Amino acid sequence: MPMRDTWSDGLSPDEILVRAGRIGWLVHAVVVGLAALGLNALDMPQIAIGLAATGIPLSLVIAAIMFRGFDLRAYFVLTGLAGIMWGALALAVAPSGLGEATLFVTLVIGGTAAAAVAIQFPRPWLVATSLAPALSGLTIAHLLPGTPLGLSIAPMVLIYGLLLALLARYMREIFNANLRLTAQLSEQVDALGRAVEERDRAMAVKQRLLRHTGHDMRQALHAVKFVLHFLRDQRLSDETRELVTRGQRSLDVLGGLFQSIQDISQIQSERIEVRFEPVVLGSLLRRATSTLAGEARQREIALHVIPGTARVETDPLLLQRIVQNIAANAVKFATSRVVIGVRRRAGRFTIEILDDGPGIPCERQDEIFEEFTQLQPGTGEAPGLGLGLAIVRELSGKLGLEVSVDSRLGAGTRFSIGGWPVQGADLPESGPAAICALVYRGEPDPDLRRAARLTGEWGYRVVEIDSSAEALSVPEPDIALVAPDVDLARALALTGGRAGRSIVLGGPVTVDDSRPALHLAEGWRPAQLRSAMMSCLRAPG
Repeated sequence: MPMRDTWSDGLSPDEILVRAGRIGWLVHAVVVGLAALGLNALDMPQIAIGLAATGIPLSLVIAAIMFRGFDLRAYFVLTGLAGIMWGALALAVAPSGLGEATLFVTLVIGGTAAAAVAIQFPRPWLVATSLAPALSGLTIAHLLPGTPLGLSIAPMVLIYGLLLALLARYMREIFNANLRLTAQLSEQVDALGRAVEERDRAMAVKQRLLRHTGHDMRQALHAVKFVLHFLRDQRLSDETRELVTRGQRSLDVLGGLFQSIQDISQIQSERIEVRFEPVVLGSLLRRATSTLAGEARQREIALHVIPGTARVETDPLLLQRIVQNIAANAVKFATSRVVIGVRRRAGRFTIEILDDGPGIPCERQDEIFEEFTQLQPGTGEAPGLGLGLAIVRELSGKLGLEVSVDSRLGAGTRFSIGGWPVQGADLPESGPAAICALVYRGEPDPDLRRAARLTGEWGYRVVEIDSSAEALSVPEPDIALVAPDVDLARALALTGGRAGRSIVLGGPVTVDDSRPALHLAEGWRPAQLRSAMMSCLRAPG
């Protein structure tokens, strides 16, 4: 018989029937054998023998059909015979009245009928084929004694059979619904896969276009800039000089637009590599805002960067781009000032960028992070593409940072970035920077110079101490980096005597209890120095 439908795993109803029936009919044979043993125990040996002689071979034959080659017509006939067998068994024990034998057979047939539904629900009409003769015989068996109990049980048997038939039908409908949903899901997954492939192809085309045209566009921009710079240095009329100035500004805007397009394209193509490392937020803010100082002065905007020594783990390049994009918007929209700093709240660090501009309407505060969305400052200058905050959204997602905006019309805007946990070695939020002393003799060696540059970037206040000097006037340092040719006792005397906060840089590492200080061998890495300084700062004073 043709298989006209398939289910979620690609199997037809008959194949589902076969898989369940292989085990189910072997179990049925065991149930027949156990029922025969029970009847024999109830002093009905002849009925027990007849049940075993009929039911066990019939069950094994049906199981063999399942294993060797399924034939629906043969299965239909054999399951009908199994139902007739159970109905005949009920009639055979009926003359004994409503005793233990009848109740035992009722229990066996009821359980077998429920198992038939579990096996045959893919073809509900097969359930009816096997249940009808079995439950009809059982109903008659309860009616024959004519007792009130039998007359009450008989309709229950019929109702039970009707409920099992309905259950088989509903199970079939549920599986059909599952089939439809699975087919729809498969279609949607295929459509999504095709959409992703099309997006990837379009992204690849865009990347190739930008890659191939980017160099030529930059060359053209530089050439025009060179010409405008040359013209600006010539003797020009005021009107011509104003045109040259406008042209330079337009080129700057065009260069920024081109860079934004390249950035958002690179981010969306997932070619950005994130590299986490320890970063001093105060130093990063100074670097990020240094390029905005000229524009702020031109606009007569007071740009305040509050120094700080908070240290976090992040990608400094990506975070710097986030801060630059938001700060550039703040300078663009501010009326008179922009304030940038690090705030410490509830055990977490957050970068905040505040301006006193016109504010952002509440209904647009989520919209501004979408691509090509822009709020015009109303200055008549060339507008951007509205990609700056879209880049912020993409980069902050890669860094796992939360960027929020709080603004009211006429009351300015505050952007918050971060949510970094406060680390144990960070200094108090409002306290002064930690002092790092470089102790040398005569002139600092290259190792000390390198350490001075790194510690300055990490937010330390660096002071130099020449151990050969007679008189010194420097504040007591929190940590000392000592050249290997300096006597450590002299260094400790000059730096307050805290050996646990001294690090000897370079030279051979020696084990000497009389030199109670950390020692980094020549060729040390920045990570080693930072780790050693963290250990020193945690050491008791």
